[in-house]
Amino acid sequence: MGFLIVSLPVQVLLAKAKVALNEVDAATRILHQCLRLDPSSADTHLLLARIYHQKDQQNAALQYLEQGLSHDFSVRSHPLYYLVKAEVLSSAGEVEQASKLLESAMALPGVKSDAKGKAVQLSQGDRCALFTLHISLLTKLKQLDQASEIVKTAIAEFAGTPEEVKILVANSQLAIEKGEIDQALNMLRTMKPDHPQFAMAKAAMADIYLKHRKDKKAYARCYKAIVDHAPTVQNYLILGDALLSIQEPADAILAFQQAMEIDSHKDPSLVRKIGSAMMQTHDYERAIQYYHDALKKPSAQQQELRQDLARLYRRLQRWDDAIRELEEALQVVMEEGFKKTRYRVDTLVQLAKVHSDFADSRANLSGGMTGAVPQCSECLRQARDLLNELLMQVRVDDEQTLKTLRQESADLNFMLGEYYETRERNLEYAVGYYGETLRHDDAHEKSILALARIHLHKNELEVCEKQLMTLLRVDPSNEEASMLMAELNMMLAAQGGRSDGGAQEYKDATFYYQALLEKKPGNYTALSKLIFLLRRAGRLRDAPKYIQAAEKAGKFT
Repeated sequence: MGFLIVSLPVQVLLAKAKVALNEVDAATRILHQCLRLDPSSADTHLLLARIYHQKDQQNAALQYLEQGLSHDFSVRSHPLYYLVKAEVLSSAGEVEQASKLLESAMALPGVKSDAKGKAVQLSQGDRCALFTLHISLLTKLKQLDQASEIVKTAIAEFAGTPEEVKILVANSQLAIEKGEIDQALNMLRTMKPDHPQFAMAKAAMADIYLKHRKDKKAYARCYKAIVDHAPTVQNYLILGDALLSIQEPADAILAFQQAMEIDSHKDPSLVRKIGSAMMQTHDYERAIQYYHDALKKPSAQQQELRQDLARLYRRLQRWDDAIRELEEALQVVMEEGFKKTRYRVDTLVQLAKVHSDFADSRANLSGGMTGAVPQCSECLRQARDLLNELLMQVRVDDEQTLKTLRQESADLNFMLGEYYETRERNLEYAVGYYGETLRHDDAHEKSILALARIHLHKNELEVCEKQLMTLLRVDPSNEEASMLMAELNMMLAAQGGRSDGGAQEYKDATFYYQALLEKKPGNYTALSKLIFLLRRAGRLRDAPKYIQAAEKAGKFT
């Protein structure tokens, strides 16, 4: 065990290298293994927090920060703790608090080259991230003079290093905030083609042209300049994605095809990119033929190609073709394994949606009502059972995978509940599946609302009220929950209420409608109910302001 603990810093460095190479999943696996060897490793917790923040999983990021702190209180004085905490706060909209945190971090040993005290080991990239985030936050807060001072310090700190371009980009964003668009572009033009970070500067220029000049041609030219300087597979991919973002799929296809020609590994994801771009040209027959040709060749992404082709058939309402492709995809993947099972789950869910849409299409043509679609419920049940099998296979300490699978299982149970509620009108089954959803995710808003609606429909008002109160505690601004709560109080009042002949319930209903209309003045259903309640209470004089607000909201929609 001693040897493994000694090798832990090496494993953490390996994980950092994987992150730098954008191999985030591999880095995450290494770090979870590190935690199993030493749950108190502060560096491991900090790096995992950064990874989950970059994945936009802020709760997980905070969890790893706090776990690191609980094992080693000195983590609080580590610059990376400040960086990740500030990143999470910034993502949550708490910009001022994040900025103050980074102001404190700037004084820590190891952040600036001239700082006093015992410095922690901090990579150049991490130091630069502290500076650039601080500049960005100060810019957002309109504290431009302070941001300019940090920029000056950062330029001196990182001159001649690979990180200097990041400071240049941050400085250009500051210039934009000052209204100096030309100056921002001129700054970025100083980065010559022979610089290792030339592509990053050009990408930043492209962003300015598109967002601030609305110049799509200049935007495309910047990415073409990157390819002209370094015609690599990665750069052609970046060019293709950029062209797709400005609705130039035909040119994007050429860029992706160029990438395929020079790619010695023949990345199968390129085939999918080309197929997707062809769909955007609306030349659907050509896209279908492309997918068929690609499926004839051996590929690691055959299954995904079939799913893409099925999506195209679904879009074209070629239901039988879509069903055939997805059923063939299920036949091809019969073997066990985590990844294969996940693919089967995705395919079954997609097949369920096709069967559902096909049934709706037939009903629309015949002018009838859509009823039960047994193939749809069967696919969803199979998918849910497979997911439950996966949940049983996952290690208890693999928290993130467990969380993801539980969320997916919750969503599948919700889909089954919705199916039985709307398709088969079987409320007993629907309640069972919605309840199962909440066992996997006790804050699943759609299931809580669905259960509340059913209980309201069945006149089970106390159970309905409990469901809605749970949801409104988590999300006080939920529009549908407020509407249902108001409707619930009106039903209670109509039945005599809990006291004063329902007077208090009428007041509560009025409160919920007023609160809702403050946020959503254009909700005419709520407005009509509120006017009824105001008239009943002899307060019609309060109605005009809500009517005027609704008229004003209507002008902007």
